[in-house]
Order: sequence, then C-alpha cells, then structure tokens
Amino acid sequence: MKGNDIFDSMTSYYNMLSEANRKIADCLFRNKDRAVYMTISKLAEESGVSVATVTRFCRTLGYAGFHEFRVDMAKTCSAYPEGGVLGEDMQRSGPETEETDFESFRINLFRLHTDSIRQTLDSLQEEDLNAAVQILVNARRVFVTGRAGSAAAARAAVSRFLTLSGKFICVENPYEETTYMALGGADDAVLNFSYFGSVRDSLENLRSAREHDMKIVVVTHFRQSPAAELADAVLLCGGTGEPARALEMNVRTSQMLLIDALYQKYREEDSEAAGMHYGKIVQAHRRKLL
Repeated sequence: MKGNDIFDSMTSYYNMLSEANRKIADCLFRNKDRAVYMTISKLAEESGVSVATVTRFCRTLGYAGFHEFRVDMAKTCSAYPEGGVLGEDMQRSGPETEETDFESFRINLFRLHTDSIRQTLDSLQEEDLNAAVQILVNARRVFVTGRAGSAAAARAAVSRFLTLSGKFICVENPYEETTYMALGGADDAVLNFSYFGSVRDSLENLRSAREHDMKIVVVTHFRQSPAAELADAVLLCGGTGEPARALEMNVRTSQMLLIDALYQKYREEDSEAAGMHYGKIVQAHRRKLL
C-alpha cells in the first residue's frame, strides 16, 4: 500500500482493518482538507483512540511510523490541487454573499462527483472490463442484484441493458434472489452491485451461485471485500469509503459510469444481435408517439 494514494489504499483495505483502525481511517476521510496538518496526538484524539493505535495503524499500511505516513499524506494531498479554473473561480469569489455561497455549493457539488468519476476511471482496467463483458455476453440469463442504495444501480443496469438483450433480470426480492441462485446453472451469470461487498444475505446468495457454477461479476468499492473474492470479474466504483457515505449520490454516479462502460463494450462485442434487438425496441416505441 505504501507509495500509493493513501485514501485509495485505506479504501481498498477498509474491510480488513480492525475497528480501532477504521476509526482512524474514518477520521482521515472526514478531514481530507486538514489531515496532513494533524499531529499524531490530534489524530488520536479526534479518532477516539490512543497514540499507540495510530502508530500501529501506520504500520498496518506499510509505514515505519507516523512521520513516514504523514510525508506520503502530504504527497497525496498535493495531488488534489486547488488551482485550475475552479480554484481561480473560488479565489475571485470575494466577500461571503448569498451568490458566492451558491457558487461554492456548485463547485463542491462538481468536485464531489468528479472525484468519484476520477477514482472509478483510475481503477478501471481493460482486462477486468473485458472479462466482465465476456461473462455477460456468454450468459443465457443475467440476474442483476443489489441491496439498499445499490438496488438503484441494479435497476438502472437492467433498464440500460434491456435495449440490447432481454436476458437481464433485476432481482430485488430476497426470496426470489435466493431461489434464482439455487436454480441457476453454469450458463447463467450474476451481476451484483455491492458498495461494501459484505452484506451477509447477498454473500450467501453469491456463494450459492458459485456452488451452482454460475459466473459472477461484482461492482464494489473494495477490492478485498468478501463479494470480490467470490467473483470471476471485479469492477471498482468510486466513493469515500466511509460507511455513512455509502448511500451518497456520488456513489451512484460512479456505478452508473461502470454500467455504461459495460453497456458500450457489450454492444461492441455482440453488435449484430444487439442491433437487431435495439431495432425492435425502437419500432415498438415509435408506434406510441403522437
């Protein structure tokens, strides 16, 4: 982990951290703008842990101690400059008024979503995307699943892929999901959206799918999550990694980006069948227009 973006490293290994170490990671995520200025005592105080725990946390991430960790933290923070067009806009904003407050709101909103998109694109590997697409193309049926906030991504994925194939089935009901996983076979596949990749009943269903030789594609934020370990192909979505932020809209933004990446590649891979299917849908909808 050492030498990488510290926040990306903490995100990748979040599920493997102890409860105390997660408190430190959560504190750093909440205070990205001033984390580099924190002393070891301040970080321990705000995280609710001991100084010794902070030291152990740094060593868990591959650093000799807090000083070395802080040096890499400074490098990470320097990779997110405040300059550029947005930075200039904020510098010109002048005294606080309703107008400048709204301008800051717009800029922060923009950054929130673009950061998630950047994380997603930085993590996206060609071999991972191609492997996922091959699974979807070769499958007889694709059961698309997701819980809580990720259920919205599952619905969006099926809606998107319906323009290319009728084999994508959104499964939201837990009973139906368990049933489909039990009755599926080697020619079926699962496309699972799970930000943490550690929802208990979803994992049980993925294990059932694995037992029945179904191929599994998982879209998650954590490479080391239990769901990712069960998958044949893993795609990583962006976000902060904080549990409380799993339902934020920027997570949906990153999931939608991956859905479109899968869609575009699927359409290229199976262009003839997808084109015929799309033509039928266009004709059906055209008849409904005034």
